[in-house]
Amino acid sequence: MIDEQTIKEMEITTENIKAVFKDHDDVMYKVAFIRGEPELRADLVYVDGMADVSSINEDIIKPLNENPVFQRVNTQEEAYEAAVNGGIYHGSMVMLKDMEELVSTLLFGFTVVVFDGIKKAIAFETKGFKYRSVTAAQEENTYKSPKDAFVENIRVNVSLIRQKIISRHLAVSELDVGTLSNTPCSILYMSNICNEEFVEIIKTRLKNMKQEDALSMQDVYESLVEHKYTMFPQAKSTESSSIVCSSLMEGKVAVLINGIPYALIFPMVFGDLFNSSFDYNINFALASFFRIMRYASFLFTLLLPGIYVAIAEFHPEMIPFALLNAIGAAKAGTPFNTVLEILIMSFTFYVLIQVSMQVPTSMGSAVSIVGGIVLGQAAVQAQLVSPGVIVVIAAASIAALAIPNKDANFAVWIWQGFITILTSVYGLYGLSAGFILFLYCLARLESLGVPYLSPYIHPSKMQPEDSFIRFPLTDIQYRPIYLKPKEKERKKK
Repeated sequence: MIDEQTIKEMEITTENIKAVFKDHDDVMYKVAFIRGEPELRADLVYVDGMADVSSINEDIIKPLNENPVFQRVNTQEEAYEAAVNGGIYHGSMVMLKDMEELVSTLLFGFTVVVFDGIKKAIAFETKGFKYRSVTAAQEENTYKSPKDAFVENIRVNVSLIRQKIISRHLAVSELDVGTLSNTPCSILYMSNICNEEFVEIIKTRLKNMKQEDALSMQDVYESLVEHKYTMFPQAKSTESSSIVCSSLMEGKVAVLINGIPYALIFPMVFGDLFNSSFDYNINFALASFFRIMRYASFLFTLLLPGIYVAIAEFHPEMIPFALLNAIGAAKAGTPFNTVLEILIMSFTFYVLIQVSMQVPTSMGSAVSIVGGIVLGQAAVQAQLVSPGVIVVIAAASIAALAIPNKDANFAVWIWQGFITILTSVYGLYGLSAGFILFLYCLARLESLGVPYLSPYIHPSKMQPEDSFIRFPLTDIQYRPIYLKPKEKERKKK
């Protein structure tokens, strides 16, 4: 096997290319003789499936044979100069400096024209691989908003954003990530709005990325975030180009990875977990109501099972007498205490969620119906758990689904179990301690240096027009202060 340093030191010749790609049957070779003369030979190299063969024939081979410019050349050096100066039709051309650059360019879908006599080569863009067409977003609400979602081709994804933000200030910085995969990655931001520190941090972390590949979003995500061991997301992932555009206009940075139909948006704060594109497509009063409801649902999911355990096991005097009798009667005959009932049913629910995510879509609804209704009803009838526990777990689980960010759902469920266990030992004191520990863990987090609880930890930086509630869009005058944007005002007075 030829190592990287040896490849870099090789001369640019067709034989050396064949030596490097000796185990690659999809690397194709063609020969073109200018004017039919063997001494004016040009070798074409491309990867089958990555390059468009018709483009190679029409834009490279045909000009080599028919363009009058090549009819006047007498040496390979002259043929090389003619190709460089427009003799071959192309949208993009790269004059290759060494074999290392040739290899990487070839694998990106370019066609390489090699002139062995002078040991020089040129690469022309002839990409022609297939990709999925743009469709509607599958996992995000698109009510009254554009339906186009990202695909696996990074060029298409960047173009979707450029179609919506037609501005010279939309900057796109590109680099390859993964020491072996060399996956193209694009960093997008508004140069007149975005804090340059965010861009530099992302570029530095991507350049220092040590993974061999970047074939999943998580590979890149874990290289960009400060805190790898927290369950709460530190970047927003989205498949909607419209959400990316609105985030860029706030002063955030988007990262696109080739082969992945999602974008990562930095930085992210706690409040972003509860914001949805749905909020900006409905009346401000409704949007404010739904946003408050999401915050309430979050607390409901996090604390309800613990509160039930604390009251039922430690502080029954806090329950009205009639309700206490009803709970006691329902619990009579069940073999487990309240804590075990809560934990067992919570675990069962988590298993159902995991199964519904793994099985095909056509089976997902059947799994949820069987698990949620049949198993719950059977557990009550068999007196394995009390009806009150079923109601608590069902209410907490449904409330979690009101949180738009699905990554946050899983984090909340884990914390819910932890707080419930603490409560089972110490009662309301355990509940309070668990919630304080939860807030402490959130307060320690940062995203690109921005505190995760911004702007709530800085009351002076609170912008009530778009936080817990949303004012009419015409009244949202300023961009988020915690992002430190270059232009703080959205609309000039």
